[in-house]
Amino acid sequence: ALPILKYSTLLFDVYEKEESLKQTTQVLEADTNCCQIVVACRQEDLWKYAIKPTSKTMYVAMLEEKYPSLLNALKAIVSENVLIFDLEKESSLEDIPMILEALEKAPAVHKGNCCGFDTRLILFTLQKALEEQLDLHAYLDAIQTYADSPVVEL
Repeated sequence: ALPILKYSTLLFDVYEKEESLKQTTQVLEADTNCCQIVVACRQEDLWKYAIKPTSKTMYVAMLEEKYPSLLNALKAIVSENVLIFDLEKESSLEDIPMILEALEKAPAVHKGNCCGFDTRLILFTLQKALEEQLDLHAYLDAIQTYADSPVVEL
């Protein structure tokens, strides 16, 4: 079997999702392939989380605007691959290996509440979308508009 890709995770917009955040972070902390967890949270929640630091987790402040916030948070990502989880929906962390496997072949994949990307691709397309003031309903729109390859739905 191929070695599993190393990846970073971005947990975005975690306001009022404490329980889900805690469970997801625990699983990711324990995953040896996950080298970094970036949590984008509201300014006033920063102190609450940052006071209990863990080895992989880093907290960044959300801005008022959703997509500039996402771009800002993505700039903290160190791995070549990033998984972005939407904690609004039930996290299916057992899908991670399948998503990573798909990322070996495609730079953008989507399953359930998780999107996996080549980090440079999502940074580039989101930056471009914001510069051109593309009306984004979802950050996947940026990929659909500017990337050469479509988002692979698993």
